[in-house]
Amino acid sequence: MSTFKNKESDPLRIVFWMFFPILFILFINFGGAYAQLDSAIDSYETLYQDDFSDETTGWYIKQDILDSGTYTYSLTDGTYRWEYELKQGYYRYILLPGRMNLPDDGFRISIDIQFESAFSGTDAGIIFNFQDKDNFYFARLDTQGIASIYAKENGKWVLLSEKIQSEKFDPSGINNMTVVYDTGNYEIRINDIPTVRLSDNRFHGGTVALNMEGKENTNPIIRFDNLTIMKKKSAQAETEQGKEKTNVEIKTEMESEAPAHLNQVITPMNNFYPPQEKVAFTKYFLDFSSPITFWREGRGDIFCLKESDEKACVFIIRHFNSWNSPEDAAVDILDKYSQQVKDFEIYDRHETFSADGYHAYWAGAHFSIDGKNYETGHLFVQVNNEVFQIMSYATRGIVEKYRQELNHITESFSLSRSE
Repeated sequence: MSTFKNKESDPLRIVFWMFFPILFILFINFGGAYAQLDSAIDSYETLYQDDFSDETTGWYIKQDILDSGTYTYSLTDGTYRWEYELKQGYYRYILLPGRMNLPDDGFRISIDIQFESAFSGTDAGIIFNFQDKDNFYFARLDTQGIASIYAKENGKWVLLSEKIQSEKFDPSGINNMTVVYDTGNYEIRINDIPTVRLSDNRFHGGTVALNMEGKENTNPIIRFDNLTIMKKKSAQAETEQGKEKTNVEIKTEMESEAPAHLNQVITPMNNFYPPQEKVAFTKYFLDFSSPITFWREGRGDIFCLKESDEKACVFIIRHFNSWNSPEDAAVDILDKYSQQVKDFEIYDRHETFSADGYHAYWAGAHFSIDGKNYETGHLFVQVNNEVFQIMSYATRGIVEKYRQELNHITESFSLSRSE
């Protein structure tokens, strides 16, 4: 199963640098005619949150000494502190620990930025919809409070907005930058004031990064704090706002034996890593938007969409062992599972986060049982020595019809009740 791994060998894989090139400038000014996007907090739900008080969250905290200068990254006083000693102009960014795929319909990214040591030519901000090192958007704020949005497309920089002076900018204090996206429209807010707006559709999905740039022979220092990434709630979630997620604490009258066609897919999981002693199981919560049928099977819980005639399901089971990460657990467990089925093949895998911010790992696979071909997704969420495996699956013939709802159930998994 060594082919399951998909990590770059370079220890600085999340740090990239480049000279800031001459920009091809394309002004798009929508001005007052452009409607303000809805960025109210209650229209969104949190995907990721970090106040930089915990050194175990995976952010890059080392010192790099290069020909261009010295770069020091640290978690200091509950902030993410970047200090550059530059011999030449340089630009660097650091990707979010663990991959995230931003939603296509709407998201909100917020970060506090403080220029501790400001020089002309210093700027910082948020990279979003990051596809690779040559394709992404960049929301930029400089030491004078001027905000703008760039795209880097196929390695070439394009200015997508006018450079606009923020109305309420504190040069020596903390300034919040928020990126709001809604189906092709972007808005940059500085200290909660809409500052830059534009419409663009060249990049979708991708992840998030933080960045800073400085000029030669300068010593810029900045601090990042309170990073929050949120997704826009669905129309149904908006309608049902205020409802709690379904509590999946099992009730005796709901228990029954699952049908054989379900057991052949999920039964092997029950034998992999059971607890060595009696444990108090951690409760979890799910959000269902369609009627489901429930069964308890061994240590696992099965939820099947009624509309699918119980052919599209989500299976949740806990495994108990000492893994170093959700990825290690995924590799181990899926390796064992691949030996129980035929034609097992991983088609995608990446680091991610659960709905309430726990580090997680996701893998999608194809396999066959008794001549039937399945597509399945596996979300692994680790809490100490307890690993939750949230497995969605359906036969290849019907998976497309129910993919959205299966993804919705999987992505709603959390260990805390939504308020």
